[in-house]
Amino acid sequence: CGWRRDMADMIAQLDEYVQEGSELWLFNSVPAPKRAELLKDKGNKEELITNNLTICNVVGNPIIRRDLNRMHAVDDSGKPTGREITLDQFDSILILADAVAMENGANMMSCDSRSLSSLLIIQDIQKKLYDKRKSKDPNAPPPCAPISEILDTRTKSLLKVANCHGYIMSNQIISSVMAQVSEDKDINIVLREIL
Repeated sequence: CGWRRDMADMIAQLDEYVQEGSELWLFNSVPAPKRAELLKDKGNKEELITNNLTICNVVGNPIIRRDLNRMHAVDDSGKPTGREITLDQFDSILILADAVAMENGANMMSCDSRSLSSLLIIQDIQKKLYDKRKSKDPNAPPPCAPISEILDTRTKSLLKVANCHGYIMSNQIISSVMAQVSEDKDINIVLREIL
């Protein structure tokens, strides 16, 4: 869920780590025809080529339950491909802070609110799908735990109240990395390998 300017870099990095035949379902409000242009960073990057990943596009609003209940893939022109998936079928779910919302004037807290809303809705849908599956098969595996990107440290208290454990404080990590590299440039080699 979500879109960000460095999406192509994230996909290329992910492509290096996953097994051949893996799928990446991109669910966000960016129209499918515009995604190809954005993945090229408006002409500043080469066309994204993946070796291990197949990308499936889904257009929808990540805070609207009916859009999340059953996701329908579309091709690059926005036409349905006939493929669909439900949230209990994923091995992992990552909710990104929506850069499109920030470009349209939203602040970090507003983006975090959207991410947190998406996280709670996804968890609720997963729970309902799992309960339904478990009633038919008591050995059904539980769904994956979604992870949400959080930008503002003030949102951390909301996460505790909502009993959400799957989050990553991306701005805090970036700030820490930059501070460490500014103190000792040699640490950059280690951090680059880790991150």
